[in-house]
Amino acid sequence: MSTATLVMLAILVAATAIGALSFIRWRDKKRLEQARSIVTHSDFIMALNTIGSGLEPWLSASMLSFVGRSIQYHHQLLKEFNAPASKRVNLAAHNAMQWAQTSEKKNAKLPSTSEQAQEARNNVRSLLAYLRDAYKSKQLSAVEAKRLLEEAKDLNLKITLSVLQEKYTTAARLHNHFQALHYLNRINEFLNHLPTLTTEQKKILSHTKEKIAFHESEREKASTGSRLEEGASALKSEDESWKKKRYDFDS
Repeated sequence: MSTATLVMLAILVAATAIGALSFIRWRDKKRLEQARSIVTHSDFIMALNTIGSGLEPWLSASMLSFVGRSIQYHHQLLKEFNAPASKRVNLAAHNAMQWAQTSEKKNAKLPSTSEQAQEARNNVRSLLAYLRDAYKSKQLSAVEAKRLLEEAKDLNLKITLSVLQEKYTTAARLHNHFQALHYLNRINEFLNHLPTLTTEQKKILSHTKEKIAFHESEREKASTGSRLEEGASALKSEDESWKKKRYDFDS
């Protein structure tokens, strides 16, 4: 075999080896990208299921339908990777099917404790983040994104107001005017910081100002009564002291 043939053979073997190595690297890269995509879509499904389950009583039919359709979108991409679905993913897909077809609006009582409200607000924040990403990735039109974002923000405001109003109601029931005023002033400050107010929020603000005036009046009455009692008690003590001194002098 000639030297030229050996050289050509060596070059061919080297090129084949380089090609094989490049293919292996490409294949590993694709596998890694696929694995990352599977994790990403699974995480989206779990997060959206948590949002839907946690906020279902207060979401509009269109918002709940969007959450359901979004889960189905990520679930379909998982199927394309032939990824095995976990029980949690299957449960989320089942919920998504119901949410995507919902047409009723539930009117449930808003969270009234700080713990419930914090959990709900965390879900709202996650929903807002997903809505913004969905708009950027063209999953939502500008009109639909604006409408759904406004609904999510409005829900967040309602949850905050609900907790403050519940705390005020408890304080008012106990005739704790100081605490009642504290929460009323927080409601007043919260609403006054909003750029615009809905008709409902304007009514709440008006009623809040009326309640502030009432509790300030009641607190002043209680304070005046307390000062009168303290004054009467002091006069009584002085009178008792005077009587005692007089008795000691007479004796």
